[in-house]
Amino acid sequence: MIQIFRVYNLRNGEIQADVALHIEARWMKWRLTSVFLCDKNVSPRLKVKFYKMIVSSTMLYRMECWPVKN
Repeated sequence: MIQIFRVYNLRNGEIQADVALHIEARWMKWRLTSVFLCDKNVSPRLKVKFYKMIVSSTMLYRMECWPVKN
């Protein structure tokens, strides 16, 4: 399914807009994350937890993290 979507975008010439949108979304997420990690009011222990759960797993597996709801 993903490959079909990519081919469809290539045929319509919309790939540049699609890529630009994804890059912009990633930068926006990174800005929100960096604000949290650089905040002096947040405890270092919480920053380490956040980094281990969100940042390292995202960098390792190249995927987003979704919160688990009960």
